Amino acid sequence: MITIKTRTLGGRGLPSRRWDVEPAQLALAWLLAQGEDVVPIPGTRSATRLAENIEAAAIELTPADLARLEAAAPRSAWAGNRAAFGAGMVARTKA
Repeated sequence: MITIKTRTLGGRGLPSRRWDVEPAQLALAWLLAQGEDVVPIPGTRSATRLAENIEAAAIELTPADLARLEAAAPRSAWAGNRAAFGAGMVARTKA
């Protein structure tokens, strides 16, 4: 079981005892779980944060974890025009 070290995620009511990781680690773990075509490139100024970023690769989110995160922050809430981000001709496919 993973526990996030904040009380909620984005005010969406994810319990603090579910994930024992920093919010940035959870975000990186989620990105890594999106498919082999997704490669997060986190930036940091601190050796401590670099170590946390590396540790995020070892976090294994279950399908239930991913569903819970999707419910807390649905794609429809942050989806937009890909062209606005310079990726208008890119299409992702499920593996």
